[in-house]
Amino acid sequence: MGNDERLPRMATTTAVCSFCLRPASEVRRLVAGPGVYICDGCVERCDGLVRTTPDGIGRAPGVTARSASERVSGEE
Repeated sequence: MGNDERLPRMATTTAVCSFCLRPASEVRRLVAGPGVYICDGCVERCDGLVRTTPDGIGRAPGVTARSASERVSGEE
């Protein structure tokens, strides 16, 4: 029995972006959230969409610009 057989085997998992599925080794930065990851490329794409989307289009039902900003700032 060699030394390798006596060592515990560790799971080798690679963190990947939850949106584009690119591994950490293929992106500049991978940000971890609760159970998810997002890469810098996906953040840039999302930022561009948010900035160029006309006000009100693509929002969840009942979410207005005011209610969304209140939630972010902590005011309700």
